[in-house]
Amino acid sequence: MKKIKVIIVASLLLVSLVNGHRLRNIGYQKIPDTFILADERTNVWHGLSLRRNGIPVAWSSLKAYQEKIGGNIVGLKISVNGVSPTIYSFKDFPKPVAGVEELDIGKGLEYIRFVQPYFDHPPFGAVVLSLLVPKSVTTFGDLTPYDMRSVAIWLGDITLILIFILAVLVSKKPVVGLVATFIYGTVPSFVLLSRYALLENVLTPIVLLVSIVAFCVVSQKSGNLRLVKILLVVSGVFTGLGALTKLSGWIMLPAATLLFWKNRINRKDIVKLYILPAITIGLLYFVWGLSLSPATFFNIIYYQGIERGFIGPLNLIVASLRVGIFRFPFDAWWLGGFVAMVYIILKKKSIFLVVPVTFLILFNLIVAGANYPWYYMTLIPFMCISTAWMFNDFFNKINLAKSLLLFLIYFSSSFYWGFSVNFATDPVKNFQQPFLLYRILLLMFMGFGLLSENESFSEKFTNITKVFFIAVIILMIFLNQKSIYFILTNWGSYPSLTTPGPLFVFN
Repeated sequence: MKKIKVIIVASLLLVSLVNGHRLRNIGYQKIPDTFILADERTNVWHGLSLRRNGIPVAWSSLKAYQEKIGGNIVGLKISVNGVSPTIYSFKDFPKPVAGVEELDIGKGLEYIRFVQPYFDHPPFGAVVLSLLVPKSVTTFGDLTPYDMRSVAIWLGDITLILIFILAVLVSKKPVVGLVATFIYGTVPSFVLLSRYALLENVLTPIVLLVSIVAFCVVSQKSGNLRLVKILLVVSGVFTGLGALTKLSGWIMLPAATLLFWKNRINRKDIVKLYILPAITIGLLYFVWGLSLSPATFFNIIYYQGIERGFIGPLNLIVASLRVGIFRFPFDAWWLGGFVAMVYIILKKKSIFLVVPVTFLILFNLIVAGANYPWYYMTLIPFMCISTAWMFNDFFNKINLAKSLLLFLIYFSSSFYWGFSVNFATDPVKNFQQPFLLYRILLLMFMGFGLLSENESFSEKFTNITKVFFIAVIILMIFLNQKSIYFILTNWGSYPSLTTPGPLFVFN
């Protein structure tokens, strides 16, 4: 029986992985728009220039580069007075240098400023994102959206597998892991965000790896001490690589340290085997920057930390309501992810979810502050796990409040994008929403929720209720997939959510 369960779980995980990859791969080089977030090309240009020449060059709009020398772009470098730098001659080369190139990145020809050396972000994530760029790309203009986002597609597969592993470890329930992977692989916002060539999509699997290895360290603390020490070093290496991906990656250092300390791991081992490797690797970014151009590096760090836009705690409220990127659909699963994380935190379900989530949110509140939705992308795996775990708890003891929460946030979003708009856009339906079906479903959710609170009903009815809500989960996964097809087909031209009266209007 146990072998059969393992085979079933493995098969469903494979289905989730293949299906998620397929959905993530559909038209990724066009949708979401490749010209909206300039950071995508910047990240790949940064990594590509480093890999080819050892010198960081990319687009930047930061004011810290204003005191610059003019140069000409040659290949993936910027030359001055006809002389191109090499990694060996760069120490004595003028810096910072800026060059302007006329490129079409999707909005028509425009002038784009490249800077050298580029220090806006650490180098590791950029190098990873550039790994699948073919050798035929020899200039900045050669980079295509297809090549730019290729790595992100595969990183999504790695993230899905790690979500399953962490979910099973913390919940002890394979069903939570499976539901979490299907959520990650079918929810429109999560699928669309995972396509971006953003540093957060490199940092996300690293954060998951640190959390998984930290869990293994704690679970082995009374067993194989040699293995504990090895795992501490591994966790430190991953934490350091996270810090080398983006400055927000440093947040896993205090988070993992707290996890080890709370679980009584030897303090000397924490410092020597975890903190020291993590800091040593993470500080390579600062050593690298100061060795190339100390003045430029200090200016960039100052601007990034002091002079950027800041809206304080309001950014969490704004960011939690929807993904605030141009043309993104309103997907209530994004809001539901935050709701589920609050549920997990309040229920104190697992310190290995609560601590990373808390520290990642605090970092965005204290350090980031501006309302950039990609800052919260590293939370997506924790949203998926928290939502799946919350659903599992709901089904074990459903009531009216839980039933309505499930309906009003998660099911309503899946139903709207996966069925309602498809139904209404059928010419035969004359743009009429399925009002009757919607009301029947609402009454069904309310009915099952109310009946579940009534202790006089038999256990048989309780089982029927559980079957109903399991069917709801499967239906939501199916509707989420249909939602992605509709959103991709009608990208940027969605039914208005604020249309007055019965009219069905696309905006």
